Amino acid sequence: MNNYGKKILGFSPEEIKFPYDNLFLKIIDHHGNLLKKEDLVFAKVKATKEAVYNVPIGIIKTNGNQVLLNVNASPLFDEKNNFNGVTVVFEDVTEQVRIKAELQKSEARFRNAFEYAPLAMF
Repeated sequence: MNNYGKKILGFSPEEIKFPYDNLFLKIIDHHGNLLKKEDLVFAKVKATKEAVYNVPIGIIKTNGNQVLLNVNASPLFDEKNNFNGVTVVFEDVTEQVRIKAELQKSEARFRNAFEYAPLAMF
């Protein structure tokens, strides 16, 4: 894991204890719902032996901070084509999601103000 990954997640790879039951952070979807073990990116890639792209997940760090991520993952195979792990690339999209939500609220306020204004507008 590179330094940016450590910064986003708040821990180093050496601190991860697999299987995921021992993981010390909560993995959620972008709506805040806790993901089941079988819905985690690693589990999906391991089960299907296929890559996944643009999977929106979030993590709740041990300090309570929430980070939203966009995840891509691909299976790794050994020379005999046996599954040997997963390569994961993730991007912190927390700020993008926050800005999008604020924009949607702003647009809704403007739309309501326009539609219900006591003046004729077009």
